[in-house]
Amino acid sequence: MCRPRTSQSEAAAWSAELGTPTLTHAARALALAGLAAAIIVALTFSRATPSSFIFHDRTNDVFLSQVAAGHGLLLTAGDLHLIQLRTRRPVLLDGGGLDGVLYSLEAGPEMRRILREVYGIDMLNPPEEARGAGRIPPMANRRVWEGYSAEKWREIARDFHVTQVLTYPDWTLNLPVAAHSRRMLLYDIR
Repeated sequence: MCRPRTSQSEAAAWSAELGTPTLTHAARALALAGLAAAIIVALTFSRATPSSFIFHDRTNDVFLSQVAAGHGLLLTAGDLHLIQLRTRRPVLLDGGGLDGVLYSLEAGPEMRRILREVYGIDMLNPPEEARGAGRIPPMANRRVWEGYSAEKWREIARDFHVTQVLTYPDWTLNLPVAAHSRRMLLYDIR
């Protein structure tokens, strides 16, 4: 279907009624678009990075810096994971990555000894909360470590060459506290 042609006088009347875009209208539209773009850019770059996106390590976390400043082998509680990466400090065993033994079967006997003598866990008969998890269960570990005497800790230090113990903040060990944060506690073995 064809639309009837509009006469010049009708077009002029319609244009006068609506107003023809002028340079002023175009400049306003362009200025508004530029302002909107500037606001979007400012909001995008001014937003703080959520703390969940920040990898906390010894370079940006005061507590982890204190842990990193310590000397000797570090013993970590439960499933505290990647502490060696976060502090650049050697750990006896990464309790959050026990499934790594599959890549180095030769480490199995020593891991079994550490789990038994330090964590109180039988690798071949683990507590229920450890089954299929590939990590040291924090609650089972907590019960064991909170029951250790100062003498038992000295024995662990002597046998495994550890100098400090890193735990969750609500654990209470029979050791002196070296440093603390909201997320973790560092104990000295003396």
